[in-house]
Amino acid sequence: MVGGDDFMAVPTYMLLNGSERDQELAREILRLTRELRVVLGQFAMYRSLTSDREFGEACDNSSAVDVLRVLVGALLRTIVVSITAIFDTDPQTSNIKKIIKQAIDKRGLEFLGKMHASKGNTPAFERSLGRLTDYRRRLNKGELHQTIARLMHVRNTVVAHFDANPMAAPGGRRAVVSDVRNAVAAATIIVGEANVLILGRAVAFPPLRELLREEAGGLKSTLMRGLHSEAPDRRSAALPSGEPADAITGPVAHEMADGGVAPRPANALA
Repeated sequence: MVGGDDFMAVPTYMLLNGSERDQELAREILRLTRELRVVLGQFAMYRSLTSDREFGEACDNSSAVDVLRVLVGALLRTIVVSITAIFDTDPQTSNIKKIIKQAIDKRGLEFLGKMHASKGNTPAFERSLGRLTDYRRRLNKGELHQTIARLMHVRNTVVAHFDANPMAAPGGRRAVVSDVRNAVAAATIIVGEANVLILGRAVAFPPLRELLREEAGGLKSTLMRGLHSEAPDRRSAALPSGEPADAITGPVAHEMADGGVAPRPANALA
C-alpha cells in the first residue's frame, strides 16, 4: 500500500524488463492517478461547501452570497470537465478506456503476468484483472455507461454557462452532482485496480480522501471566520428591507429543491 509521492514511480522491474509500450502504459496510469487525485480534492471541496447547513446560513446572511454561489458553480463545472476527461475516448489523452484496453490485451497481460509472478502476486493480478474486465463491460453498457454519457452531454452543451446557471443541466444541479459522485467512485475503483495490475501495488485512496476532506474543512472554516466577521451593516444590506440581521431569509430557509418533492439542499450553495 502506497500513498503520497511514492506511488508516482514506475516499478524497477518494468524499467529493467518492460518494452517501451509497457513503460508508456505505466506512465499513462501515473498521469491518470495524478488527475484523479485532483478531482478527488475538487469534489471534497465542493461537498464541504455545500453540505454544511451552518455554512449555508452564514452565506445566506452575507453580502457575498452571490459571489460564493458563482464560485461553487464554477467549482462544479471544473469537476465535470475533469471527471469526463478521465473517461474520455480521445486516443491522444490518458484515459480509463485506453488504459484498460492496453492493460488487458494479450501483449499487455503477458508482461504484467510475468511481473506479478516475479513478486509472488499472481492472486492480486488475477483479482484486479477480473475487476477491470468487469468495469470495461460497465463502461460500454449499463448504468455507468449512461452516467458518463450524461456528464459528457453536460460538458458539451451546458458547461460553458454552468457557474451562472447550473439548473440548465438536465435534471438540474442535483442530478449532475449525483452523476459526478457515481463517476468519481467508479474512477477511484478502476484507477486503483489499474495501479495494482500495471504497477503491482495498491494506492491508499481511503486515507487520501480523508486528508482531502480535512483540507477542504480547513478552507471552509477560514471562509466561515470571514463571513462571521463581516460588518453588521453589510450583512443587513444583503437582506430584504426590514429583516433583522440574524434572520434566515435566503434559500436555506425557503427553497425546496425540485419543487419540494425531494429534500432541500443542505445550504444555499447546493
